[in-house]
Amino acid sequence: MVRLDGVGERRVDMRIPYRRPTRAKAAKVEIEAEVLDISGSGALLQSSVVLDNDTFVELHIEGIGDMEGRVTRSHKD
Repeated sequence: MVRLDGVGERRVDMRIPYRRPTRAKAAKVEIEAEVLDISGSGALLQSSVVLDNDTFVELHIEGIGDMEGRVTRSHKD
């Protein structure tokens, strides 16, 4: 089943608000960030650092543990 979240956006997994601090490691640099929401297929992060799409990222999310993945969408807002 595909859920529609907003106009023109198709998501397989429901996003759940989950505001927690996180440490993200990308290109051997550690970045302080905040998780805004999380789903079965990813997490939305807010940070002062903008990462390029397809950048490999390792996360440690408080209350969840370690995760890794790639940036799929990045923007300055």
